[in-house]
Amino acid sequence: MESTTYVGLDVHKSVVVATAVDPMGNRIDQRKLGPTDGELTEYLRGLPGQKQVALEATTVWEHFYDAALRAGASPVLSNPLKTRLIAETSLKSDRVDSEALATLLRLNALPTAFAPPPEIRVLRRLVRDWVFFERKLTAVRNHTYSILLAKGIPYSSGLLSRKRRREELRGRLPEVDRSLDAIHALEELVAPIEKELTSAYTKSPEAQLVGSIPGIGPFTAVTLAAFRTPIGRFRNVRQVIAYCGLCPTNHPTADTSYQGHLRPDCNLDMHDSAWPSGSLRGGVAPLPRGDAPWRPTRTSGWASTASRLSPPHWTRKGPRSTSGRWVPPPPS
Repeated sequence: MESTTYVGLDVHKSVVVATAVDPMGNRIDQRKLGPTDGELTEYLRGLPGQKQVALEATTVWEHFYDAALRAGASPVLSNPLKTRLIAETSLKSDRVDSEALATLLRLNALPTAFAPPPEIRVLRRLVRDWVFFERKLTAVRNHTYSILLAKGIPYSSGLLSRKRRREELRGRLPEVDRSLDAIHALEELVAPIEKELTSAYTKSPEAQLVGSIPGIGPFTAVTLAAFRTPIGRFRNVRQVIAYCGLCPTNHPTADTSYQGHLRPDCNLDMHDSAWPSGSLRGGVAPLPRGDAPWRPTRTSGWASTASRLSPPHWTRKGPRSTSGRWVPPPPS
């Protein structure tokens, strides 16, 4: 039986520190690599046995993950925050971090993160680009409105969203002209992205399923499909809600328990791009973040979405259960 080599990769923008250990935890090799995929692939192919690779889900994980796949290894993404809580040491360096990743992987104690397939990555990048440029467009419009207010120039509501009418402002102030040019340029960037999102909505059965829920438009549906599918990776509805940042924080002490603001440890792309973006086209109204936190119910939109995207053979755990836990049916 071929032995397994466990490799921990501490990846950065310009350097990769790799540590390989055997099944007994003995260090096989430790070296510093360049940021190129070819160098990593050559290194992994030179290691003995089957290779399992662990790397943190940072900004640069994608091409290193794909390079490990091309080398015949089995890469695993780790959750950086949870990994740090487990493997925190007084002496912190790239070599120590890479060896800690390899050790946690060998012990099957690595807190993993979901690695989306290439097609989901493309859709997520499209959603992120759309949100990025839409926010820039909104910022430029608000900046222009502030200039008009400061100069006492009257305008109607939503004027800068109308191409023909906003041109009436041109020629009055040089700063307004610059802003109008910026708005036009950003709209030219956003338009093809929105066409791609619309095309993705028509091609995605998951997005169309979510879009059938009242109050969810096509762009929000594509965002939900991009960041939540496959829905089977969540054990229950509560995990889905916490992943989206809609779960209130809990502060228990003695016999009392206080529920505060919504949890910050969530998927920020999911939380920021869809739900609190009522100003974005296709979004919904902002959710409350005050003293009365939003709580999911069986008939809420999130529970309904999770139910519709869940595998059809899953059922609730008992007729009176309110835990929202999904369990497979007993074997026949």
